[in-house]
Amino acid sequence: MDRIRFYVADREKAAAALEALRAAGAEFDLIEATRGPEADYTVSVSGGLRNVLLLNPHRALVEPSAADAAYYLTGEAGEGERRNYDVVTLGGGPAGMTAAMYTARANMSALIIEELILGGLMTKTEEIENYPGFDEPILGFDLAMKMERQARRFGAEVHNGRADEVELERPVKRIVSGGREFFCPAVVVAVGTFPRRLGVPGEEEYYGRGVSYCATCDGALYRGEDVYVIGGGDSAVQEALYLSKLCRTVTVVHRRDELRAEKILQERAFAAPNVDFLWDTVVDEIAGDESGVTGLKLRNKKTGERFTRKVRGVFIFIGLVPRTDVKGLEALEQDEQGFIVTDRHTATNVPGVFAAGDVRAGSFRQIATATADGCVASHGCITHINSMDLPAPPR
Repeated sequence: MDRIRFYVADREKAAAALEALRAAGAEFDLIEATRGPEADYTVSVSGGLRNVLLLNPHRALVEPSAADAAYYLTGEAGEGERRNYDVVTLGGGPAGMTAAMYTARANMSALIIEELILGGLMTKTEEIENYPGFDEPILGFDLAMKMERQARRFGAEVHNGRADEVELERPVKRIVSGGREFFCPAVVVAVGTFPRRLGVPGEEEYYGRGVSYCATCDGALYRGEDVYVIGGGDSAVQEALYLSKLCRTVTVVHRRDELRAEKILQERAFAAPNVDFLWDTVVDEIAGDESGVTGLKLRNKKTGERFTRKVRGVFIFIGLVPRTDVKGLEALEQDEQGFIVTDRHTATNVPGVFAAGDVRAGSFRQIATATADGCVASHGCITHINSMDLPAPPR
């Protein structure tokens, strides 16, 4: 194949890209693709009857904009929005930002799709003291901003929005976000997790009115008061320690008789004078009224004793749930909890799709391992793109 081929299924949508091709002096064949083998070819590449600009046997742009055509022909993005990238990362936490940064640094175009601020759950951590390279603790928000600036410095772009739908099983993947379409040959799924709910009466009703899943977000609202923390892992103990600096007392409610948190965190919590523990205890209900939370209905698992405690602030940290509810992600193999299964190179069961960070099954769920996943995933994307062969076009 010695010439560019533009398979056009919709001339109106193709007009801007055609103008950009002519302005760049590109030699190309314009091929009608509304029916027959040509239409079938566009479907085989993109999963639908769409305009396909075949640059070479290894690379195709789908529904290209003028900016896309200019970028891939001249290396300089033209005016207007782009739809095509080499790699799209779903999620802008440490894994997603690292993947985008490494991809962009390898001179490939990278887009991060993130619904909220970049940094993910990291931004809700008060102090991070175990990330390599910092001899003093750094605020989670500050570390996130440093990662964002680094990724942007190498050319990574950011689209603020939620991934509403994905189509992953064709050579060129499709992502829909807020009414916009993006196309790419490789995707990194780094959508992260969200806090697991207790699932008890009053939890949803009083969310934001006494029920919280983020101490750094809401802790200051209860300065000088008594609060309760539900959970016994690293997050629960870290948040309890943070709250102990603001609140009069912090009571940790745990359903077992010992914590699951790291020993160093346990030692700090046990040494804190205003942190107390309720062992073997579960929450049956979060009580409240029009003002918000007023108390907890608790039960000792071993004795069956039921009792209540008055409190206005309840912070819940009982684990994480993967954000794999995006339409189309069901194409990826997942474990029984919904985390995405990968090989040791972060590759999923779908070629060209990689998973990184907390959403990956078996992840240690630390910032350091998330960034490592992002690095490995970006290498997988680059290798996949460089070795990819598209379906042979009709003669």
